[in-house]
Amino acid sequence: MTVITLRKTIPTSSAFYTGTGGDTTITFNTATDMTFNSKKSLTKYTKNKTKNSQNTSVTDQADNQVIDLKRIDQTIKMGGWLEDDATQTAWNKFWKLWSMQSRGGPLTSLSIGTAVPLVFPSSTPAVYPTTTPQAFIENLTGQVQADDTGDITATNSASSQAIKPVRIKIDFDVYLGYER
Repeated sequence: MTVITLRKTIPTSSAFYTGTGGDTTITFNTATDMTFNSKKSLTKYTKNKTKNSQNTSVTDQADNQVIDLKRIDQTIKMGGWLEDDATQTAWNKFWKLWSMQSRGGPLTSLSIGTAVPLVFPSSTPAVYPTTTPQAFIENLTGQVQADDTGDITATNSASSQAIKPVRIKIDFDVYLGYER
């Protein structure tokens, strides 16, 4: 499992979460999976052949042409569990993540790992191409399943914590780029 820390300034009042907003950090110690994806969009076309050129240049190879304009989408898909801790519930953490995604703009920072963490961006301000890009939360999904830990909006009791410390399964996609 990997530790993931997200940091961003969120509104100080919300209908969804309690406590103050402002500069907010959400850490979850139970990241269970990560998928790194890089996709390049190429402009592709096939050169047409006439009947005559087919017969004079006999081949089973297609005459495909490619224009590479370096249009690259880079995303990291992450999944894991939010848990109650000494300061707030998993429920409250989820809604703060929701606010980080819906507020607009990049995260102040995204840190993956602890020994030698991968940090987005690597410096402030993020400058293309000399720094690691910024991270934007693109998709966020939370899943709560019925269990014996009680009301999801209430803090878990100590006895329940020992049995079931995690409360909300989350999946989110981070898009890497530079804010305009």
